[in-house]
Amino acid sequence: MSWRPEVQLSTEGDRWLANGLRFATKDEALGFAADLHRRWTLVVAHRATKSPDPVSHKWENNQLMVRDDMFHVYVPTDIDMAWAKHVVRIINDGGTLIYPATGLIYTLHHERKLMVLQNPEITIEQFDSFVTHQQTVAVFACIGWNVVELTGGRRQ
Repeated sequence: MSWRPEVQLSTEGDRWLANGLRFATKDEALGFAADLHRRWTLVVAHRATKSPDPVSHKWENNQLMVRDDMFHVYVPTDIDMAWAKHVVRIINDGGTLIYPATGLIYTLHHERKLMVLQNPEITIEQFDSFVTHQQTVAVFACIGWNVVELTGGRRQ
C-alpha cells in the first residue's frame, strides 16, 4: 500500500488528478501535493489518497526523491545528448519544442540556456509526461541547459 498525491485544477471541475508518484506516508504525499499547489496557478485543492501501488518516491526536506531501491535512475546516453545539441541548434531563440506523444511544450531561450515547460499541469495528468519531462531535464542539463516549469501562469 502507498499514498497517492492528487490535485484539482480550476480547469477540471470536481475531477481529481494524479500522476504515478506513490509515497510511503500520507504526510509525504500531502507534502508533495501541497508543493504543487504552491507552484502551479491552476491548482485549487490537494489531497492524498490510499493506493494499492508500491511506494516509488520519497518527499524529504521539501524535495522529491526516487527511492534508490525501486528504480534505475535514468542516465542520458551520448545519443540523447547529441539529439539535445541538435535541438538547440535548429530551434530559434523563443522557438518551441513539442513532444507530440506526451503533449509537453517547451520554449527555448538561447542566451540564458533555458527551456521553460509551458504546460506543467500535464505532468500530473499523465505519467508518461512526467517521466519524459524528468528525462528532458536530465538530458539538457548534460549540455549546460536548465529546464524549468512555467510559473505565474503566463506563457514565456
